[in-house]
Amino acid sequence: MSKFSRLLISFLLFIGTFFPIFQVRAEDRVTLPTPKEIAGFQLTETPGTWQLGAVPPNVDLNKPPVVFVQGRSRHAQDWWGKTEYHGINDMYEMAYNAGYRTVFVHLHDSAGKGTASPYDNGQLIAKSLKEISQHYGQKVNIVAHSKGGIDAQAALVHYNAYPYVGKIVTLGSPNYGSHLADMAYSWYASWLTKLVGEQDAGAYSLQTGEMEKFRRQTDYHPNVMKNEYYTTAGTSWGPSATALWLAGFTLSSYGENDGLVNTSSTYLPYGNHLFTIPADHDSIRKGSVSFKLMEPVLRNATPMKPPKMAFFSQAKPAPSTQVADQSLAGGALLANQPVEKSISIDAKEASVQVMTKSPDVKVTLQSPSGKTYDKNSSNYVLTKGDEIFGDVTDQSFQLKDAEPGNWKVRIQSPSKDAYFLVTTYKGSQGLALDLPSQTSTKESSLKVKIDQQKDYNLGSINVDVKLMDSEGKEVKQQPHEVGLHSRKKRDLDSLDEYTVPVATNVKPGLYNLTVQVNGKKKSGKSFERTLVKSVYIGK
Repeated sequence: MSKFSRLLISFLLFIGTFFPIFQVRAEDRVTLPTPKEIAGFQLTETPGTWQLGAVPPNVDLNKPPVVFVQGRSRHAQDWWGKTEYHGINDMYEMAYNAGYRTVFVHLHDSAGKGTASPYDNGQLIAKSLKEISQHYGQKVNIVAHSKGGIDAQAALVHYNAYPYVGKIVTLGSPNYGSHLADMAYSWYASWLTKLVGEQDAGAYSLQTGEMEKFRRQTDYHPNVMKNEYYTTAGTSWGPSATALWLAGFTLSSYGENDGLVNTSSTYLPYGNHLFTIPADHDSIRKGSVSFKLMEPVLRNATPMKPPKMAFFSQAKPAPSTQVADQSLAGGALLANQPVEKSISIDAKEASVQVMTKSPDVKVTLQSPSGKTYDKNSSNYVLTKGDEIFGDVTDQSFQLKDAEPGNWKVRIQSPSKDAYFLVTTYKGSQGLALDLPSQTSTKESSLKVKIDQQKDYNLGSINVDVKLMDSEGKEVKQQPHEVGLHSRKKRDLDSLDEYTVPVATNVKPGLYNLTVQVNGKKKSGKSFERTLVKSVYIGK
């Protein structure tokens, strides 16, 4: 081999190290090289490290680098690897083709040892942002998915990383928490979530009461106005008969959602809402879904709009009243000892879900007339894994034109397990729970509001409240009477309220309330509902 040939090969190898190697597929798409970590690090998922995307041949140095932050329990490669339901994520590819330099960070979640709080991940991100900004010698912009948006904001506000960043775009971030997280810490679900090891700092932080605490600590901080925030939301539940779709159905009584996060939770009072699109929580992070919609914002790190300083005098807390059309049950399963639960269905359409750890648990459903549904029924859906509940098996029955009355659910496991039973009613007459997500008083009361009173036998209604502390232990409350306070208005929109004092003589902290309501309608039909709410007590 000639000296010239050796020099040419060495030159080509040198070029291939720093610039992308193009491999044209049948569909003429470019295969990008995997992002590399900065010099001195090996290609690992070590928390606190970060990877550089390939420098595109059409790089535009006037555009700030984009730092991508993944969501809870996710990984840096989720920006270029496979999504849960929608194939390869082309976000990195689209940013590369648009001439952007890209960076991908590794959070505590990457270690596979549970998920971290916004503060712990925020501290890591702040360190990385300083290093990345120094590496490029300029400010960067952030694109963050789901809880990653909250983690990134913690870095900017609480760990003083704001000088290194211009703008942050959040994709489906639960800025006010997720009702699914409240459910995961409820009295009935705790049996299962503790068993599968899903009660960790990251899941805990997504409870609506804990996020209300985070919002109060963050939204009034002087650092919050030093960056520009852009929020986005999705309204699709994902592919039919998937865990995401079932979660979307469960959340539907709280309003529009993307299968994990309600649209109302994605906003920030001082942020700019960029778009709401028919995307689910998994697809909203795909480049082909959202990159072109947010790309104009990423072209520079200079705020496009003046800070909304009026926020500080106009801010209002998140709505305290929530409506839920669900009934919950849960508990332990002993080996070969069946559990039978009765559920009242008073809606035309309903979903009956049973979550367990093992896929070997047998679940059957029996209608009031005696018809039996099992895994061979056409309305049976089996899914595995859940964003909030973790590595669980979800067996559900989708009931259309459901027979009204008392249904029976039979659950039997060959080994020790736990179950969480969720019955979601669609289009039924619901109940509402009125309680702020944060209160400074220890003698707050919750109000269970019964809408459209003409359909209920008010004298038959019972309300039971279970209060769990931050360690998952039940708080024994003072004995009290549950009072019914009717407004006695003639119009049909009047509400009857059961007022229940809660959280008397407790320490400051986050508490989870599971409110069980049952009774009869005037027709004689039984009904039951479970309302779950987390509340932070203290300043």
